[in-house]
This record gives sequence, structure tokens and C-alpha cells, in this order.
Amino acid sequence: MDPFGNYLFLFCNRSRNKIKALFWDKNGFFLGYKRLDGAGAKFVWPRNTEAARNISIAQLEQLLMGMSVDPPRGFGEITARDF
Repeated sequence: MDPFGNYLFLFCNRSRNKIKALFWDKNGFFLGYKRLDGAGAKFVWPRNTEAARNISIAQLEQLLMGMSVDPPRGFGEITARDF
């Protein structure tokens, strides 16, 4: 992606409790920083670069509140078993 384009880049630290946001605003880069406080507070973040993806503004708001941007996973198909 073009760093000078209309994109917001998000980066997370290794312990997943801090996020940095970077975007170009026509005359310089803007850098934002968010840290989650609390015991065990972590951002839900992909483990590898292949899992990086585009997210919506609503998903960004969820992420910055410390919530997952993915919908919860339900149970798999339940089938009857013969006993």
C-alpha cells in the first residue's frame, strides 16, 4: 500500500497492549498511540503478516475499545451419535 495514500496503518506491540496509528494528512504524518490498561488487557491482533486486512470504521472503533473485530464463532455442526 502507498503510505501517502488515504490509508490508516495500525501497528501493535508484541505484548498486544499498545497500538500505533499512522496516516499521511497531506503535509506530514500523523502518529496516534493507544495503550490498554488493566491486568491482562490485550488487543485481539493477527499473529502474522498474512492475516493483515482492511477493516471498517466501526471495526476500528471496536478495536480501539479493546474488543475483537471478528464476529464470535459459534458451535460447529452437531450430529447425533449412535451409542
